[in-house]
Amino acid sequence: MSRTDNTATKRVLTTVATAALFLAGAGGGFAADAPTGPTYTNSQGMGFVRLNAGAFVMGQGTSLNAPDSDKAGANLTTSLDWDEQPAHPVILTKPFYLLTVRVSKAQFDQAGLGPAPADGRVSWERAAAFCAWLSRKEGRTYRLPTEAEWEYVRRNPGTVTDFAGEWVSDWHGAYAHQIASLKDPAGPLTGMMKVIRADATNRLCQPPSREGVATFRIVLDTAPTNRLAYSPLPFNQMAVKQSTAPALQGPNPSVPCFTVRFAVPPSEGNGIDPAVERFKLHQSALEIMPNGDVLASWYSGPGGDEYGPRVRIVQTRLRYGAEEFDMPELLLKAKSDDEQDQDISPCHWREGSTNWLFTGWCQSRLFRVSRSTDNGATW
Repeated sequence: MSRTDNTATKRVLTTVATAALFLAGAGGGFAADAPTGPTYTNSQGMGFVRLNAGAFVMGQGTSLNAPDSDKAGANLTTSLDWDEQPAHPVILTKPFYLLTVRVSKAQFDQAGLGPAPADGRVSWERAAAFCAWLSRKEGRTYRLPTEAEWEYVRRNPGTVTDFAGEWVSDWHGAYAHQIASLKDPAGPLTGMMKVIRADATNRLCQPPSREGVATFRIVLDTAPTNRLAYSPLPFNQMAVKQSTAPALQGPNPSVPCFTVRFAVPPSEGNGIDPAVERFKLHQSALEIMPNGDVLASWYSGPGGDEYGPRVRIVQTRLRYGAEEFDMPELLLKAKSDDEQDQDISPCHWREGSTNWLFTGWCQSRLFRVSRSTDNGATW
C-alpha cells in the first residue's frame, strides 16, 4: 500500500465519530419535586436560573485543516486556533439550571475537600468532587456544565454573569467536523486536558489536576439526558497491540536492520493533523515500547514559534513490523494565555512496562509527568 493510500485509510478511521451515550451526572438523583420555575435556590443558598432547551451555532471560522491561524506577527489572543473551528450547529434538548455566579470559596470549603484559595481557583478534579458531594447531600444531580451548555449561556446574555476562566466537564479535543448537527454533545470520551472557557469563542485547556488556573460554576439536572461523546482517540493511540512476544524475537539476522523512515511526510499534502506544525520540529524524543512499537515525540508551535503558550507536543508511532510511521498527531497541548505556560522539551523514559513522558520548561517552573502502562495507548 502506498503512503497516500495508507494515509487516506487512516484519515477515514480517525474522522469516523465514535458514538457513545453517557449520563454526565455526578451522583445524586432526579427528585420527583424537581424545580420547574425560572429560578431555584438550594439548601446551601446557591441561586440557579433555568435555561430552556435551544439551538445555537458553536465555535467559529470555517477551516477544517489549517493549523493555528496565528502566523508570525499575528496576535495570539485574537486569531483562531485549530480547535476553535469550524462553526457548527448544536441542539440542547433538555432544560437545565445553571448557577448564576461562580462557586465561592465559602461554598467550596463546606465540602471538606481542602480549602479553596480566595479567588476560588481549584483543580477540575476538586470541582468535580464538589459536585459529587453536593449531589449526595441534596439527593439531586449536580455537575459541571458541558462546554456546549457553557457556550450556549455565554452567547445569550441574561441573568448569568461574571464569566471568567471556568472549568467545564469536557475533555479537550477537536470539534467534530463530519457531523451536521450535534445533540447534547459532551466532547471526547477521554483525553489528557480538560477544557477551560472564558468567553464565547476562546478555548483553553489544562490538566484536570492543576490548581490555581480556573474557577467553576455548576449545573442542576432536572431529568436524565443522553449526551453524545463524539471524538475518537488519535490514530497512534488506537489499535495498539499489547502482546510483547513478537518484539522479544529479535531482528532477522539476514535482513538489514537500518533504514530511513520519515516521522513526518517529506512533502506537502492532505491528511496532516491540524494541530501539527510542519515547519518547527524540535527536541525530539524516542522510546521503544514493550510491544516493539517506537514512539517519537517532539514539540512545535504555530507559525514556527519555538516558545509561548501555543507550543504543543506532537507524537507518532512506528508499529512493530511496519515500514512507515503513523501520521503525526497532537498528543498534548495545555492551552493558556500565560506566556510562561509551555509544554516543550519532551523526554521519554521506560521502566519495564511503564513508560514516562516528561515535558516542561525550567523558566516556567512547570514540570509535567505523564505515564502509560499500555504501550502509549493511554496516558
